[in-house]
Amino acid sequence: MKRRAALLALLAALSGPVSAADKPKQDATAAALSNPVRLVTIGDHARASSDFMLALSFYERALSIDPNYVPALRAATGVALAVRLPQALGLAERWVSRQPQDGLAHLAVGAALVQQNRPTEAQRAF
Repeated sequence: MKRRAALLALLAALSGPVSAADKPKQDATAAALSNPVRLVTIGDHARASSDFMLALSFYERALSIDPNYVPALRAATGVALAVRLPQALGLAERWVSRQPQDGLAHLAVGAALVQQNRPTEAQRAF
């Protein structure tokens, strides 16, 4: 719960008025929220706190900055599969397109197809 509060405070820091004393802190926060590597790290902390939707929002933000960032694709796919979201298949397919030799990416496609009750297609993906 403390991690979630810290993550929400981080987001709130960007939206409020800024005093001269807070400007460097806001600049650092803005830099963190425009860096896909840091966004995935923040998302990982949210996921570790079982706040999957908050984690997914950070992974999706990372992907909006760099759509080809594989760690964000991998993490977003994992969360989407864990909470059975329909976008899991699209994320997994994007992951496979970026890393076609990654067996885990193909496994994720298969798992997403199983979740959508498409076992024949899932078998081919596995």
